[in-house]
Amino acid sequence: MNIYDLLEFSRIKEAVKNFTKTELGGIYAENITSFDKVEEANVALNLLNETDVIFTRFGTIPLSQSHNLTPIIEEAKRGNILTPHDFYLISADILNITKVNYFLNDKLTNAPLLKKMLERELDIGFLAKEIDKIITPNLLIKDSASHELARIRKSIVASEDRLTKAANSLLSKYGSYLAEPLITQREGHFVIPLKTSHKNKVDGIIYDISNSGQTIFVEPSEIAMLNNTLIAHKNDEIIEINRILRALTLETLQYEHQIINNNILLAELDLLFAKAQYGQKIKGMIPTFKNEIGLAFKDTRHPLIDSEVVVANTFNLKEDKYIIVISGPNAGGKTVALKTMGLLVLMAKSGLMLPVSAPPTLYFYENVYASIGDEQSLSQNLSTFSSHVKRIGEIINSATHKDLVLLDELATGTSPEEGEALALAVTSYLLNAHISSVISSHYSRLKEFAYKSPGIINASMAFDEELLLPLYRYREEVPGRSYGLVVAKRFGIPETIIKEAESILSAGVYDFEATIGKLRHELLLLEDEKIALNEEKIRLEKKESTLDKELFRVKEEQRTFKAEKHERLQEEIEEAIKTIDTLIKDALQSGGKAPMLKGK
Repeated sequence: MNIYDLLEFSRIKEAVKNFTKTELGGIYAENITSFDKVEEANVALNLLNETDVIFTRFGTIPLSQSHNLTPIIEEAKRGNILTPHDFYLISADILNITKVNYFLNDKLTNAPLLKKMLERELDIGFLAKEIDKIITPNLLIKDSASHELARIRKSIVASEDRLTKAANSLLSKYGSYLAEPLITQREGHFVIPLKTSHKNKVDGIIYDISNSGQTIFVEPSEIAMLNNTLIAHKNDEIIEINRILRALTLETLQYEHQIINNNILLAELDLLFAKAQYGQKIKGMIPTFKNEIGLAFKDTRHPLIDSEVVVANTFNLKEDKYIIVISGPNAGGKTVALKTMGLLVLMAKSGLMLPVSAPPTLYFYENVYASIGDEQSLSQNLSTFSSHVKRIGEIINSATHKDLVLLDELATGTSPEEGEALALAVTSYLLNAHISSVISSHYSRLKEFAYKSPGIINASMAFDEELLLPLYRYREEVPGRSYGLVVAKRFGIPETIIKEAESILSAGVYDFEATIGKLRHELLLLEDEKIALNEEKIRLEKKESTLDKELFRVKEEQRTFKAEKHERLQEEIEEAIKTIDTLIKDALQSGGKAPMLKGK
């Protein structure tokens, strides 16, 4: 099973395809795959980023129906005449690209890649006009398609009129011999329904007989010549229509490159906007590739799990911490964690957004290898364990430090002692080879090895010990317990059997599991403390904000008071100056001297 099937990548592609509107865009969605080079992936992601900005502000592009035109052009190149429906599809595509260009034209100021992409459009609007001159909206050939066709159709109308009048006169002439008083057609000929018993009463050609045998359909000799003339005109019409369509087909073939180019461009734009719509559906963000080994996915949600129930988790791999060992209870979410990381790496490499709460970063892993779930191969007559170790062998022989390896329930399916030893040896190899890996396991010695090894992150999936329910929350730096005996006890296994099982467990294993339990308890206490501190921090920040607002209010009042006081003093001074000016003017006008101010 390849990695794309294993991680259900096809479901991601199907979700993107559901947003496409063009036939070729849907095909492109089905063929989404990882880019081989980081440069190619970066271009795709930058294009998606520009598209996402435009989609967020203005909505999706105005796409009408668009078919894959390559098969139609290939038919024409083989010498076949294109049908009116074929021409309709070609014309619709030309109008489509025109509409899309008009929509995007003034929105690409900050979208250089999209702008350059749209510059690939080749203008063939004149071809759509040529098609419109010939094909009607209901896919018929217009009378005006050629002078000859117009002439032929006038002749057809005139012939039908003469024939109808002549046939109607025969209804009166042969009225007593008719099964019904009407004119109908058989094989293109106007005929009258004659009672079989009177077949010798009318000279003419029999063209059909009813199922009951009681009626025959006869073309009377009186209208045979008119019928033949009408049929000749209709044959002329068919020949002229074929000539017109052949000429239009040959003209269209002159622009096959432009037609296919624009058809592909529409599909590529369709796919980009489908990716943007899917990205927004999963509340995704554009990933960034970095040179250092590792990944950082904050509040990651598996995109194929219902958004109402999925639990978000944060995953990190680093240059110096490049292996994760995840432990914890069965059905606790370990496998989902592995699949989530692997799937998101494939999505990023394929130019898709990732469902996270902060901009995701990751190394451009060349390959993702995985052994997940029951891969028993009946065709090769391999057991589950044999299939599992066969796959591990293939991975070890292929993986390098540029790859990501996912190993679910490493080395299970054989004796616990041998399985644990094999798990330790494989993990040690991956550590020494500096191969980024995510491993799930129940083995206590592997947890202990991870705890002591500086290059490994010991992680676990949370479990509610009171309710005996998995919480699906991923925690770093603390290994998880398997809770096998705890669950067994809660579900009715007698205490004596539990005690016996505990005594059978090796002392080291049991002590380590007990230590894990203590560490997890301390972690929960620390998390509660952290939550309380955060709540206190928020409370103090709110209080500080309130005090800041109060201080600002007081300062504003002081500033206002000083300003008002300064304004009042200024007014008093100006009033005093006006009074003095008045006294001086009065004194000068009365011939006296200006009054001397005290102190002067």
